[in-house]
Amino acid sequence: MKKPGKVTKEKEKKEKKKKKKESTKVKKEKAASAGEKTKVRSSKRKGEGKQRRKRPSYSFGGGESNDIVGIVMLEIQKAEDLPKLRNMTRTGWDMDPFVVISFGKKVFRTRVIRHSLNPSFDEKLLFHVRRYETNFKVHLTVLDWDKLSSNDYIGECDFDVSELIVAFEGGRGVDPETGLYPLDDGKGGSASGMKDFRLPLRTAKEMPWEAKHRPFISLRGKYQPYAALRQRFWLQYLEQYDTDDTGMLSHLELTSMLDSLGSTLTNATIKSFFTRFNKDPYQGELTMAETIQCLETELGRPESQKKRLGGAEDTGYESSVSATPVMMLADRRGQELSLNKLDFSGPPLSAMISPGLPDAEFLEPNRVPAPMAYTRDTGAQQPLERAAAGRERTETTASSRLMDYPKNDSNGTGAPSRPVASSSPTPPLSTTAQLPSNSVTFAFAPPPPSSISFSHSHSSSVNNNIPSTPSAATNPSLESPVERVINVKTCPLCHRPRLNAKAEVDIVTHLAICASQDWNKVDRIMVGNFVTASQAQRKWYTRILGKMSSGNYRLGANSANIIVQNRLTGQLEEEKMQVYVRLGIRLLYKGMKSRMEGSRARSLLKSLSIKQGVKYDSPESVRDIPPFIEFHKLDMNEVRDPVKSFKTFNQFFYRKLKPDARPVDSPLDPYRLVSAADCRFMAFESVSEATKLWIKGREFSVGRLLGNAYKAEAERYYGGALAIFRLAPQDYHRFHSPVDGKIGKMTYIAGEYYTVNPQAIRTALDVYGENARKIVPIDSPQFGRVMAVCVGAMMVGTIQTTVEEGQWVQRGEEFGYFAFGGSTIVLLFEPGVLEWDEDLLINGRAALETLVRVGMGLGTGLRKSS
Repeated sequence: MKKPGKVTKEKEKKEKKKKKKESTKVKKEKAASAGEKTKVRSSKRKGEGKQRRKRPSYSFGGGESNDIVGIVMLEIQKAEDLPKLRNMTRTGWDMDPFVVISFGKKVFRTRVIRHSLNPSFDEKLLFHVRRYETNFKVHLTVLDWDKLSSNDYIGECDFDVSELIVAFEGGRGVDPETGLYPLDDGKGGSASGMKDFRLPLRTAKEMPWEAKHRPFISLRGKYQPYAALRQRFWLQYLEQYDTDDTGMLSHLELTSMLDSLGSTLTNATIKSFFTRFNKDPYQGELTMAETIQCLETELGRPESQKKRLGGAEDTGYESSVSATPVMMLADRRGQELSLNKLDFSGPPLSAMISPGLPDAEFLEPNRVPAPMAYTRDTGAQQPLERAAAGRERTETTASSRLMDYPKNDSNGTGAPSRPVASSSPTPPLSTTAQLPSNSVTFAFAPPPPSSISFSHSHSSSVNNNIPSTPSAATNPSLESPVERVINVKTCPLCHRPRLNAKAEVDIVTHLAICASQDWNKVDRIMVGNFVTASQAQRKWYTRILGKMSSGNYRLGANSANIIVQNRLTGQLEEEKMQVYVRLGIRLLYKGMKSRMEGSRARSLLKSLSIKQGVKYDSPESVRDIPPFIEFHKLDMNEVRDPVKSFKTFNQFFYRKLKPDARPVDSPLDPYRLVSAADCRFMAFESVSEATKLWIKGREFSVGRLLGNAYKAEAERYYGGALAIFRLAPQDYHRFHSPVDGKIGKMTYIAGEYYTVNPQAIRTALDVYGENARKIVPIDSPQFGRVMAVCVGAMMVGTIQTTVEEGQWVQRGEEFGYFAFGGSTIVLLFEPGVLEWDEDLLINGRAALETLVRVGMGLGTGLRKSS
């Protein structure tokens, strides 16, 4: 038996459940009655949210604003006479070679060929070449794959990509009058235009097998400018529409080709192709070269100069959108057929029902004509949106053009008479009201519009009482789209999406690359998803351990994996540092936020820097010089003094170089800014850009960087360019003047000794504003007052200048040096005095440091003397 208390509780629970159900039902009914409004509002909000979250579309090369000049096609064929290397167990010999190819930021790797001393790879790769990459080298490294141990280095070789450019331009230059390359290029098969290479492999140091083996690697390559690639594509594509194989294109053939590409070129534009060469659009024919010249002109036309669809100058046929309707409404020469002059009417319905009517019925001159055909060059069928609009107007208003059929003739004979058409093609609206009550009305099809827009929507012009569709003429905010030579959404070959959002030049270039027939036998494409060449050589477990200890391995990553681009060779290189240094910096600056901001950490770094300076000033420090040279692989041929002449490590650290080791770029041009040091360089167009991308110190400012002595001059550098020269321990540690000018009053500011490693710069610490530094102003006639801030760092005990106040210095002339450790020079420029080189800005925006040398050109002054 249940207790009465329990029964009442259960009843209460049931009642509560019923109430909840009823309340939910009521809410649902209210929501349903509120109905469509809430749905519309929510859908609008959702749509707005989607629009906000929409990602920007990707971009790829070839456009006017892009710096890509062409592509390089390489085919790695084979390697020969590779050495026999012992396996891990030292019980036998084996060779499992593979090749790593790198050019600039692009890295590729072939597959591994097992157990072969003369492997055949037969793999291809393709990469684009930017304007500043034409002097870079293509670097190849051959390695031996090992199953368990690390891969063995065999040798390396390289060649200048300029060799391929010169090979292409030899005898195949562009015609200055037409802008076309020779159109017969590339018809000689897959080997046409390919340059062969047979490069010997060199080693970093002498290997025991070099006496017996002379390994080579064979490859071939080809360079093609984007313009030549596009023109070749046009030639091959146009030949498919040359139906009579005459090498000439008629108006119809050209229009059919454009229709297949989704072109929106108007008929007037296509006619201009013929009139450009004094040919009749309907009787004449264009050569392949003339057609390509016209298409390239349209592709390269600036957006502001392109014709807009739906303008007042567009009449009649205005868009080649679908090939079939054009073929139906044009003769062989592309001349339009006047459908409104043709009589498509058949016998009356009464004659079809009653065959006994006399034949004279069909020959009666005043019989009812067929309704006017809807004359449009995209077909005689009326568009759906037009038909819907016409139906809506018929149902709601009496604005259609009408014909009245009196039921009886005026003579009262009772014979049906023919209707009389209105003489006005567009009768006024009042005509409808004046019709007699005993008449039947018929609606005519509307006349063709005077203009057509890209979306095929027409503005109504029946009468003034009907509101017309807003257009660019009535509403300037609604701008008509421009003509496009090509308008495809997805590449038909590689199925790359969203091509219609790209520039037309980009689309044609993409199609040309996909349709390239340079390889008939080589089908294997190399893997290219590597950051650097050294990463492509590593084992999978090595990469995992590296990520765990040093952080992300990618360009611009804020981690202990510091990757820089060598400006001389274009190769991506890892900055070499001891493992304990790498781990220590990562733990100190990437750990707890307050770990390096306490007074104990500051005093520790200062004492370490002073002790390290004392250590390397002692004679016993000489023994550290050979291991330092070996670890960093320093080139001692450019050092002025022999190694044995240095009495301490610090003397070697701020060593001098031979006079010709660092030539100055453009020695006769004082407006050419040059590098102040051998360093890892970052360039920014403004201080605000630098703080967004690189300098993350909470309290960093120009005034704090310059200190109290020059705080009043901080405002003159707002909006001006900024450069950072970061010197690593392996770099040449003397710094030189980047401009011609006079040295101003120098000021030393005591401070801390934080590291200038990127991991510290990209934390909340204001490293540049807190570290010890020396301000050196240089008054330059070409660049104004340039502020050179020499910043000391961890393990740097001395910032020494070798010039005096008021002294005139030339570009490339030495004006100081750092003692042992990393260090940095920050240059500040006034606004509007400097334009950085393109490659430096691109790397700076990608948070990628560029390895430069003293005297290398960095930018150009804008204050030209009158």
